[in-house]
Amino acid sequence: MSATGTGGCGPGPGPTSGAGSGASNPRKFSEKIALHTQRQAEETAAFQEVMMDITSTRVSLRRRQEERSCPEEERPRSACRAPG
Repeated sequence: MSATGTGGCGPGPGPTSGAGSGASNPRKFSEKIALHTQRQAEETAAFQEVMMDITSTRVSLRRRQEERSCPEEERPRSACRAPG
C-alpha cells in the first residue's frame, strides 16, 4: 500500500509520483474541471499571442513590400499597388 493516503486500486499516482501529485491529480471532479479550464485558458492565451505575432509580422512585411515597390518621392502611396 502507498503512504500517500489515496490507498486502494485504480488509476492514480503510484508511490513514486512524488509530493506534487495532489496538484496534478486532484481527487475531486470539480478540481479536475477547474484545472482543465485553467489549462485551456492558458493555451488559448498562448495561441492568441502567437496569432497576433504572425499578424504583426505579415503587416510589417506587406508595408516593406509596398515601400520597395513604390518609393514615396515618385508617386503618391495611394497610386501604388501591393504585389499580388
